[in-house]
Amino acid sequence: MMPSGAEGFQFVWKLRNDADKEVSGLPILVVSAVHSKTDLKLYPDQEDSTYEAGEYLPVQAFLDKPVQPGDLLESVARHVK
Repeated sequence: MMPSGAEGFQFVWKLRNDADKEVSGLPILVVSAVHSKTDLKLYPDQEDSTYEAGEYLPVQAFLDKPVQPGDLLESVARHVK
């Protein structure tokens, strides 16, 4: 975990708000164990664990740790062209 538990998520917002369109448009895949480490809410209705990427945190995918290597590779292939 990063010290306050949110720096990675703040970094996502910094990338998305960058004036350079090449930077702000980069695909972002988040791999995190935050669900089991903190009460930080990443999306509305977290108790359901039903949300699509981009509904709250503007990323292409959110993968919970531990992630299987094949699942990570599949997600990267789907979002990086």
